[in-house]
Amino acid sequence: AAHLVEPNAALAEIAAQMLATAGMTCHLKATDLAILAAPSIDADLVTLSYVLAEQPQAQIAEVVAGIAPHVAQTIVIVEPGTPAGYARILAARAALIAAGLTIVAPCPHAAPCPLAAGDWCHFSVRLQRTAAHMGLKDASVPFEDERFAFVSAVRTPFAPSPVARLIRPQTVEKGFVDLALCTPAGLATRRVPRRDKPAYKAAKALDWGDAV
Repeated sequence: AAHLVEPNAALAEIAAQMLATAGMTCHLKATDLAILAAPSIDADLVTLSYVLAEQPQAQIAEVVAGIAPHVAQTIVIVEPGTPAGYARILAARAALIAAGLTIVAPCPHAAPCPLAAGDWCHFSVRLQRTAAHMGLKDASVPFEDERFAFVSAVRTPFAPSPVARLIRPQTVEKGFVDLALCTPAGLATRRVPRRDKPAYKAAKALDWGDAV
């Protein structure tokens, strides 16, 4: 069963109809996210997708800390891939760590973010636009590249953390591939030469955000 929290009753009803069409049972709470500080149910999976922006920055840690005890296994928080969105992710990440959860993505560690001031961790996914979507946006191409930042944490670790995360699109040159990585020891760059054919092929096939 899915438990939905949405302050807009009309949007909550649309979500309920979509889930019902997919054969899922859902329960609606047309109220503010802050009520989850005392939810009535624990959940195997909690998702907060593009919603922390609706909370004052100073209250994000408090809201996430209130939700964390009710995460039975996994929580995933997604925000726009902007400096402001990443600042919200950092606040949420710190609250999850303080609550005793284990960060599993995208960070391969629980240490402070090693990126320099002015930089931010984010990724990109290409989304196909429907005809209706193109019309609403007055778009001329059938896709858009959505930039996002995220953090995921678990109650009980179920697998080793990745050795590293590709935090930038790789640079492919004639004789090598450069990888910008976040590792348990901090930021690192790995150059994979073409003469190492298996590693070179694998490096070229990586997507931005992949575990390495």
